[in-house]
Amino acid sequence: MKSFVIFLVIVGIGYSSFAQKPSSSIKVGHASIIYILSQLPESRKIEAELKAYENKLKERIEVKIREYEKLFSEIHSMGDQANAELKNKLKNSESEIQKARNEAQIAYQIKQRDLLEPLQQKIREAIEEVAIENELAYILDKNENILYADGHHDVTEFILEKLILGSN
Repeated sequence: MKSFVIFLVIVGIGYSSFAQKPSSSIKVGHASIIYILSQLPESRKIEAELKAYENKLKERIEVKIREYEKLFSEIHSMGDQANAELKNKLKNSESEIQKARNEAQIAYQIKQRDLLEPLQQKIREAIEEVAIENELAYILDKNENILYADGHHDVTEFILEKLILGSN
């Protein structure tokens, strides 16, 4: 019995020392993608291009709205004399406006994706380089679901430096 107790003590000590040994520490960094984007000249260029594209799309819709308003005024001024054909034309004009709005929204999203994809790829590459250089297993976006992050592992500036120096 005594030897069994000694055996359990030895196994317990061995197990506890094994359990306390850190296998290998995983290094995690965090960065602010929002801040990185705000510091890149490409972002401002993309933003300006998207704004111009948005204005162009809005103008197309406004033309259709003015046509609708003109037709509405004509029908209103005619009162009861407005025929079914004009009223049907007005309904079609409403449908065209809604269709133009939907198409504009889709076109804007496609343009935004097309403009942002190369920049996003460039940022992903810089993040990967910083992760490898700093032996980080993960880099998290500190603007997304991080409950705590100390400043020691913030790699935002390293990524930004890679992007700025890499474009020169």
